[in-house]
Amino acid sequence: MSIEQQAKELEKLKLGALRAKYHEVFGAETKSNNRPYLIKKLLQALQPRREGAAAATTTSTSGADAARSQDAGTRKPRDPRLPPPGTVLEREYQGQKLRAKVLEDGGIGFRGKTYTSLSKAALAATGTIWNGYVFWNLAKRPQKSTPASTT
Repeated sequence: MSIEQQAKELEKLKLGALRAKYHEVFGAETKSNNRPYLIKKLLQALQPRREGAAAATTTSTSGADAARSQDAGTRKPRDPRLPPPGTVLEREYQGQKLRAKVLEDGGIGFRGKTYTSLSKAALAATGTIWNGYVFWNLAKRPQKSTPASTT
């Protein structure tokens, strides 16, 4: 089945069926209710199977395909917004100098533990939910816009 045919078949599915297909392919539940996102992710996951082995289909997987799907569901790609691995991020917070290190796999090393995101490392440091990029000074805090006065 061509990628175009697969896309058409996925487009026909309702959200619940797409979520079930996602679970079937990745072996993990999804929290997403975004149909275009789910379709894109499913097509990306199904394409290597289509190209890899003619015997593999979208409904049954070989052991290698199942292992690949399992990895795809648990391992996220490295965020391209992160600085290069080995970069030490510093931030002064409430009189303490905080240091975190960007790891090779995209994780964040902070106080001897590995966190999956900058936000989780910021939460561990402060006990408060933060946008990790803002907390570690990698992005500017969005400015609130004020309505224009009508005089």
